[in-house]
Amino acid sequence: MLKITIEMIPFGEEKNKRLLHTITIGNVKTKNNISNYSVKLDEVDKGILIKSFPRSLGMFELLKRVLGKLLQEERKNGKS
Repeated sequence: MLKITIEMIPFGEEKNKRLLHTITIGNVKTKNNISNYSVKLDEVDKGILIKSFPRSLGMFELLKRVLGKLLQEERKNGKS
């Protein structure tokens, strides 16, 4: 599982940081180094599944795909 925390830190002052979102990426199936991942945003299952992801591509490629799917959802729901 990967957990990505997005915080706002006004003027670089850690004491004033504010949590904006938490993205949780969970591995739901792996076979031959190919995985499927589920995505939660702020502990809510978004119904997003990253299918047939080659683990050899690494976590940043996985994160890029997750962010792309979350952006698609926002645009579809008129929040962007």
